[in-house]
Amino acid sequence: KRPVLVFLLVLLAAPVAAGAQPRPFLWGVRAGTFDDEPMAGFDMTFRMGNGFFLVPNVELSGFGVVTNADARYALELSRDVAVWGGLGIAAIIPDGEDLDGGVNVTAGADVRRGGYVLFVQAKRTAPTSGDSFSSFAVGVRF
Repeated sequence: KRPVLVFLLVLLAAPVAAGAQPRPFLWGVRAGTFDDEPMAGFDMTFRMGNGFFLVPNVELSGFGVVTNADARYALELSRDVAVWGGLGIAAIIPDGEDLDGGVNVTAGADVRRGGYVLFVQAKRTAPTSGDSFSSFAVGVRF
């Protein structure tokens, strides 16, 4: 439990150390599937500038808990629509097993509506041990 707490603190402190802009983040919630298991999660999206974002997030499912630190680049298609892709690191805690590390690749799209952002996301995670897995989610950031 202690390594996960340290990992989450580092995720939250990194954007501050990198000099994020005023109102540097949005909160987000998501729901979807995690290798065919129901999944729910939350994130913080930090704008780093020039289209780059840092997105620490946590996903909970019947599989267990996965915390991620994803970096992504967004390409704005219009004022309210963007597509994005990125890479990240993961701390994976399978239900009843030991902590594992991994990497992931993620892609998605955002649609801004007033003060919130609707999004869809696909992610593939490769742990250091075991088989890789996928998650698909829809969510909202505010």
